[in-house]
Amino acid sequence: MKKIRLGVFGLDRGLAYSRQVQYLDNVEIVAMCDMRTETFEKARSIAGEKCKFFTDFDEFIKVKMDAVVLTNYFNEHTPFAIRCLEKGIAVLSETQPSSTMAECVALVRTVERTGGKYMLAENYPFSKQRMELTRVYQGGTLGEVGFAEGEYVHPSGKKGTSNGRRGETYHWRKYNPRTYYSTHAMAPLMLATGLEPVQVIAAVATGKDDVGNVIEDKTAIMMVRMNNGAIFRIAGSCGLQPHQNWYRLSCTKGSIETCRGNDTSNMRLCYNWWSKPTDDTPEEQIYPAQWPEKGEIAEKAGHGGGDFWVMEKFIKYVRGGEEPFFTVYHAVQLSEIAILGWRSALGKGVPFAIPDLRDEEVRKIYENDTLTPFPDGNGFTRYPNRTFHTRLK
Repeated sequence: MKKIRLGVFGLDRGLAYSRQVQYLDNVEIVAMCDMRTETFEKARSIAGEKCKFFTDFDEFIKVKMDAVVLTNYFNEHTPFAIRCLEKGIAVLSETQPSSTMAECVALVRTVERTGGKYMLAENYPFSKQRMELTRVYQGGTLGEVGFAEGEYVHPSGKKGTSNGRRGETYHWRKYNPRTYYSTHAMAPLMLATGLEPVQVIAAVATGKDDVGNVIEDKTAIMMVRMNNGAIFRIAGSCGLQPHQNWYRLSCTKGSIETCRGNDTSNMRLCYNWWSKPTDDTPEEQIYPAQWPEKGEIAEKAGHGGGDFWVMEKFIKYVRGGEEPFFTVYHAVQLSEIAILGWRSALGKGVPFAIPDLRDEEVRKIYENDTLTPFPDGNGFTRYPNRTFHTRLK
């Protein structure tokens, strides 16, 4: 079996993915990169003494490697992913790939042109509860989904920390709309059903942060129409209380959902009395989800087991194994929901079609669409005001 030489860019979340390497066969971390040298000592204890360390990305990607894990800032993944792909390096991108429609186009084109391998490291579909959601739905006994819900409720945490980290003037968290951090709410529903989004409508609720400052999007609610006609309601990075995640699939023959609150194991499965798969099947049951395999490893990983499963799937993909669900096309669809959901909210609920970027003629329409909520290094932002009503055709 060929040894996979792995690089890690960003040593905050990057360390969590690096720890999974110990459970994978023939994978070696050969290089790490971060602008904060104080992270290197801890990283070296995980990667080993042979690993090389860099503060300069240009020098980092000169190291011979087969794959790289990108865990740099949320809004800066596409340019670095493209540079890796152009050097023949497979990419695992920790957050949604793109911040603008132009970046979505550029990333898809690069993957197609280079023939490179790109995977989104979306880990929320891979807790045991959400894997059970997928297993049951794909088993067929529920029929076809018509409505689904996903909630990622993530309050700010410590008092006074909701507007950024590390004291950086232009840290991305200060500018990140609630619609943008939507992958954890949406991705488990997409993976379970295999459906793709075609339209998004969004609205935001105003509120105050934990020190009393008024903010315009305490919570974003998005209604996403899927390609079978179903509607998925998602709340991405909801900033209210308490911290929890919840998912439900409502289908033609029954429904399944994760249990709310601090329950990270149990499922609620229901059928119509006339559409039960067998006579012995209860109309309603609450039962604990089980890991399909390797549960003892997954339990040690972060994000409910998701960090392990993501890394395992990525390494298999790099070696020529099964193509994951979240390759570049499904990954950019998640970005499009975020980007166009933001515009819908600014337009007070104007619906936006989600273009299929597999089509080059469609890509040409968006190749210069660089509208973004994030500032450049000098603090300049093109963030539009609340009268913004532009609608994509």
